[in-house]
Amino acid sequence: MVSGSTVNVIRKHVLLITFPAYGHIIPILELAKRMARSHEVTFAVSECKVEDIKKRELFSVDQENKVRLYGIKDGLDCHLDDPSDPVAIRKVFKHVLSSVQILMDRMPTRNSAVAATGTDAEKIDEPVDIVIADGFVGGPVSTCRSRGIPFYLFNTAAAHLTQVFLSLDRDRDLIPPDENTGPVCFQQRFGPNVVMDPLLEKLKDLLLPITDTIHLATGLIVNSFREIEEKVMKELSQHPSMANVKLYCVGPFLSEETTASKNKTVEIQVDRWLSQKREREVVYVSHGSVAVPSPGEINEIGLGLLELKKPFIWSLRRQHHTHLPKELQARISQQFSSPDSQFLILTWAPQKLILSHPAVAVFLSHCGWNSTLEGLSAGKPIVGWPMFADQEMDALFVEDIGAGLMIKGTGIVPKRTVAGSEVATTIAKVAGWEEPGTSGMSKVSFTAEAEAWGKKINYALGQDGSSTKEFLELVQF
Repeated sequence: MVSGSTVNVIRKHVLLITFPAYGHIIPILELAKRMARSHEVTFAVSECKVEDIKKRELFSVDQENKVRLYGIKDGLDCHLDDPSDPVAIRKVFKHVLSSVQILMDRMPTRNSAVAATGTDAEKIDEPVDIVIADGFVGGPVSTCRSRGIPFYLFNTAAAHLTQVFLSLDRDRDLIPPDENTGPVCFQQRFGPNVVMDPLLEKLKDLLLPITDTIHLATGLIVNSFREIEEKVMKELSQHPSMANVKLYCVGPFLSEETTASKNKTVEIQVDRWLSQKREREVVYVSHGSVAVPSPGEINEIGLGLLELKKPFIWSLRRQHHTHLPKELQARISQQFSSPDSQFLILTWAPQKLILSHPAVAVFLSHCGWNSTLEGLSAGKPIVGWPMFADQEMDALFVEDIGAGLMIKGTGIVPKRTVAGSEVATTIAKVAGWEEPGTSGMSKVSFTAEAEAWGKKINYALGQDGSSTKEFLELVQF
């Protein structure tokens, strides 16, 4: 028996498996670190990601000794060329799912009802007692059932994504038709505020195995906390497929990583720059690690930020700097050296530090679930600029809880051109500035709502919080 925070548990070997995208890797890795306080833990990820995880220093030396990193030999080169290309995504899924299936067949177990096939599981020597798998690899993990191993699915996104999977219908479209005719579709069945990326309809055959596996799981772990998705959690618990599946809201799993050594200088410079700004006057912009707005949109966002006349930090990869307004391009080289610098455009930004700083007023985000939770936990209101997948759902969710607004029509394939003036007006409204360039305060306080949710998140993760209690229940298996 070992101590697991405040409870004693029987120590077991837990195998955690993730889909090879950092929006999935980070929360599952954080779960692995927490699990390692109570159990033996192996963290399995595509082999090509192993060295990158080490380079990013996502593990401390102490954590690396407690969590064994296992590279799945799936043949991926770990670069998704185009997240809007179904062919590219299908290729990733094909490699990942077939390799996870091999792992499930070959991993050693203590009391498996079926003998493992093959000769070994690539150096997983200790028998596996429990499997926790990213929902995206749920299909192959159902093999655990026949091998007598309890398995849990981990939804790295909001709980409402599980509702999406449970709603999938082989004979009906996910996406609403252009006209009011045609088959009853996902959006019409599920509610007017829930929309999905049209790309998912083209990948439905890859998503259906997830739907078919959920009811077989011992439990479903959600990267959220119960108070923020109370209605969704209640609906999930009442769904027929969830009758024998225990729900655990144990998040949010906010990254605890320290800044990699190579980025320390930038972090210090950013902190110094922010300390020279007034409270709640800085705009922070980040599009995530996968998709980026089009060249024209980057230019319009830049024009909007200039129109605001507020200091800002923009995380934008170097190859996109040529699309910025000329005024910004001309001043990037002096952004740290100039004493009156009003902006930082960075190829890498210390997001955790930036969002937690009192000088930051508002976060323009792609609304990936991890970034959404990071923004809310820091009490920062959000302007949503979703790009693909479930990001539009997340942005609408932020609107629903009163913590921000979504700019409509954005995406990898945008439905319209968003003018810089609209960017400026929306940011000003969410930040609480009456008009761009003024200091007047608006009547609607998105900041107050975001701060309230931040306090609720911190409480949920505290000693007596709901997420802590549910995690302690989970680790007893």
